[in-house]
Amino acid sequence: MQKRKTIMIDLDGVLNMYDGKYVENKLPELRHGAREFVQKLMTMT
Repeated sequence: MQKRKTIMIDLDGVLNMYDGKYVENKLPELRHGAREFVQKLMTMT
């Protein structure tokens, strides 16, 4: 049985365009390539 791995990623300012303004229930726009980066991480063994 393969052991499940955990990866922790900082979202604000790393994967998204956080500008320091907090708005409840709103995620800022993702940076270019962020979605593909996370998808690639999920497929790595």
